[in-house]
Formats: sequence, C-alpha cells, structure tokens
Amino acid sequence: MSRALRALPAAVLTAIAVVAMAPAAHAEERIRQFAVEATVNPDGMMQVVERITYDFDFEQRHGIYRLIPVWDELSDGSRWMHPVSVQDVTMDNGSVPYEISESGAYLEVKVGDPDATITGIHEYVISYSVEGVMRGLTAEDLAAGNPYGFSVGDAELYWDFIGDGWDVWMADVFVRVTGPGAVLAAQCIRGSYGQTNPCQDRIQNDSVQFATSGLASYEGMTGVVMFPGTAFSGPQVRRVEAAPLSERPGDVFVPYGLAALLALLVLPSLVVLVFRRRLQRVPVPSAVVRFGPPDNLRPAEIAVGLDGQLPARAVLATLLDLAARKYITISSDDGGIFRPGRIDLAWWGAGTDATRPWEQKMLGAVFEGRDRATLQGYDPEFAKAVVGVQADLRREAILADRFDAEAKAVGGRFTKVAVLFLVATVVLFFAGLWSENIIVFAGLLPACAGATVGLYVARFLVPDRETVATAKFEAEIEGFERFLDTDPGAARRDLVQRLGLPAYAVYATMLPYAVLFDLEESWSGAFPDLTEEQLHMSGLYLANTWMIHNLMSTGTSTISTAFTAPRASGGSGFSGGGGFSGGGGGGGGGGSW
Repeated sequence: MSRALRALPAAVLTAIAVVAMAPAAHAEERIRQFAVEATVNPDGMMQVVERITYDFDFEQRHGIYRLIPVWDELSDGSRWMHPVSVQDVTMDNGSVPYEISESGAYLEVKVGDPDATITGIHEYVISYSVEGVMRGLTAEDLAAGNPYGFSVGDAELYWDFIGDGWDVWMADVFVRVTGPGAVLAAQCIRGSYGQTNPCQDRIQNDSVQFATSGLASYEGMTGVVMFPGTAFSGPQVRRVEAAPLSERPGDVFVPYGLAALLALLVLPSLVVLVFRRRLQRVPVPSAVVRFGPPDNLRPAEIAVGLDGQLPARAVLATLLDLAARKYITISSDDGGIFRPGRIDLAWWGAGTDATRPWEQKMLGAVFEGRDRATLQGYDPEFAKAVVGVQADLRREAILADRFDAEAKAVGGRFTKVAVLFLVATVVLFFAGLWSENIIVFAGLLPACAGATVGLYVARFLVPDRETVATAKFEAEIEGFERFLDTDPGAARRDLVQRLGLPAYAVYATMLPYAVLFDLEESWSGAFPDLTEEQLHMSGLYLANTWMIHNLMSTGTSTISTAFTAPRASGGSGFSGGGGFSGGGGGGGGGGSW
C-alpha cells in the first residue's frame, strides 16, 4: 500500500469500499417468498401448489428449475416410491414454456424460454400431485413411544415441503397443509440436513400452517402432520420397492458359487494364522505394574497412541480428567422415553496445571465463550473439534514414537491385493448384468468376492509389527491397566499412601483412565464410602460412585451422537426419536438457469 493511500481519511476509504462493493451487494439472487398449499385427499394423494417469488436481481437468466423427488431411500436401502405428476406451470399469472424430464430420483421441471432472458422479480406457480405420501402407524411404531395418544392406523405425513437442495436463500416461507380430517398433531422443523431447529406451526381444525424466515441456501423446512386413519378411504401403506438388482449384489452372490466364496474367504486368514509368529517384528515386553500413566499422558493421548483413533469413550474420559483437575464440572441427565440424554458442563477454572493446546481446542468448541454448555444431539462444531484434536494427537504420538503408522498398516500388502480383487469383482458384476454366462455369476464373481473379503479379514489378523519404542509404550500402558484391574481395594490403599491425597481425589484422578480401559465399575467399587459432597469437590455431580454407570451410559451415547451426523430418511417424525430437517419424503431443490 502506498504512503499516499495510507494518508487518505478513513471516511474516504469507507466511501470507496462501499461504491466498489455496491454492484456485488445487489447482484444476489434470492427467493422473496416460497408459499406451499398442500391438500391431502382421502385416497392418500397430495395436491401441491408451490408459489415461488424469485428475485433474479440484475442477473440475466432464462428462468428457474425445480427438482421434485419421485422416490426416497429408506434406512434399509429400499425405496419409498411417491410418483409425481406435474399439472400446470405459470409465470406472473401467464403461460410460460417448461420442460419435464427424469433425472435419477428426481423429476426436473425446467421453466423458462431458452431463447430469452429475464431479470428482476417474477412469480412462478407449479402445480403437481404426489401419490403415496401417507404412512399408517403400526403397533410397532406406538410401542416405541406414544406421547400424543395416537391409534394404530392413524396416518402420518412426514414431508420435506422445502427441500435442502436450493442454492439460494429464502426470505419468507409459508406452508399450509389441509387434510381429510382434523389434525391430531403437527411439528415444523427447519435447517440443514439432520438439524432439529423448530419453526412456527399452528393447527386449525383440518389444516396446519408452518412458517419461518431467513432460510439459508441448502437449508430446508420439514413438516410432520398426523391425521386420523378413519378420515381416509383405506389403510395408508407406503409403496416400497427394493433397489434395482445393480444395487443389490448380495442377491446375486448368495445363490451361486457359495463353495468358491467360502474357500477364498477362509484361506487368507489361515495363511496368516500359520505364519503369524514370523510376521511379528518386535514382541511386546512383559508388562510391569505401574501406578500411573507413562509421561503423565492424558487419556486421549493414550487412546490415540495405541490405535491412532479418538473414540467417544476417550472423549468422555478427557472431560472427566478436566473435571478432576478442577477446570470443569460435569453432570448427566438420562433423558427419558421421549427425549435424549444430555451432558451438562460448567466452567470451574480452579485448575492449577496448564491445559494442553488440544484440550483448549476441545474446551473452546464445547463452551464457545460461555460459562455453561450442554452436549445433546449432533454438534457440528464439536465434531469438527474432535476430528482436529485426533489429528493433532496423532501427529504428537508419531513424533514421540508412541504410534507408528507404518507398523499399524503392516497389512498393506493384503489390502492392495484385496483392492485388485475388489476391482475385478465390480467389473465382473457389471459385466454379468448384461451377460447370461453362468460362469460369471456362479464361478468368477463369487470367487473374486470371497477373495476380497478374505484378504481384508486376513489384513486385520496380521500382528502389528511393533518398533522397540511402540512395544515399550504398549507394555507401559498394559502395566498401568493391570494396576487398575487388580484388587480395587488394594489399589486404593496403595495410591492413597503413594500420592498422599484424600480418597476422593485419588478416585477422581484415576477415574478417567479407568473409563478409558472400560474398568470404571470395578474402580468405583473401591470407593463406596465417598459422599456426594466429596464427589462435588472433584467436579462430579453424582449422588455416589455407583452412579458412574448412568454417567457412562448417557455420556458415551451423547458424545458419540454429538460428533456423528445423522443419516436416515423417511422414518416416522413422531416416533423413533423425533423428526429432523430433510428426514421426510419429497423436498429436492432448485435454482436458476
């Protein structure tokens, strides 16, 4: 930057920036309003009218396109079929050219004149019908939870009225659903796929209104509506079809070539077992009992040092370790039948030893600058932090010779050969789809498939070729684990004497490591006399040490959920844990062209 430019007054610079940015700020496509009128008929068909007020701004476009799903994949891989029939498309209350084509799971409606362009605000109305949108509740559904008092046969509409495939943001969204009978219950959910953010819903007799505003690109709105089964002309059963044969290789493998498959499935593993001792490099030395972790390692550092991974149990052990060191307090709520459990954390900040950089990263993602935090459901920021911490600890473990990535991947040769057989399996499979040659399906294909699986299994049976350093580390960890797994009463006495700490401090200090090694119940059994007040002094809000079982059950599942994104679709929105954005049928997306 020149000296003269630095001398310009701030106001002048601001004005220049505003003028320079003005065209970019205005050139932004958006949907000003997306209004949906959906009417469910007694036969289960749904009539849909979408009124889309699209603002092209100054962009030269031909029109918009709309992708409407005609089937959704269910959690078991089958397909929920709901055919779509487009009846009418208009623009600004007049006729407009449009084309309809099939594109995989979608019906694409391309609206506009390819020989002309438009700008500004235009209103598009797309009218279509959808078959098979309703699903009757079964006794199995109600057994999983029935807080609304539904009956078997009541019909549920679980639908993505605004799909998360739109690449523009939406200012206002409105949906009205009208059915053949009084609405029994309704729920509105918005956000990106998997989120459970609520939006407005209002029930009025046989209709319900959903509304929200400010949907970002690739965010959607899902509605769940329940109608009485008696309002329909018959039982509402989804039309579900199996995926095409090309997506069901199991149905081809099982009837043919079973002998060849089993032979090559078992042979590689037998070879590994016979030559296992020759494949091993440095044996792990005998473990000597030790009363603490090597090099004052934290639970997460031990977990990654052993396997290169940071599982949910290790993350929970980390939180317990931070509580024992007086940085946080931790408590859990088991939840109930209709709500998931959660972990409640509070910042204590009384710790005297320094936190490590990776611990600071995890704490920052959990608390986000607040004094209190709750882990419940999927948390993308927390998930991102866990992945980052795992990568950091893996690098540290490699530099410290605790983890040898090459030694852990000693079965790479098996993997490479397995990949070759996998490629051959895929090629033979697709070749066999257009061939009636029984040799392909009955001989070569099962043999290649069996060899692929057999080699992958054998790869995991190959012993780790430990280095001297990694073998020493594993022996030290085994010695520490052996101490925690000995008579807990003796372990307690030894540690109290060695560390000079009160019993509750000894319990809290070693509990995270016991959790890491799945020994928390035996370790807690050595401290039955700790009071609730003493546990609170250790950052654990438990009534007694026997409650550690509840904390572990809730904690591991909650943390696993927190960094694992949900990927299911088409189930029930009222049972089985509730609905989420993008979890229903329909949806899709669109944009301009």
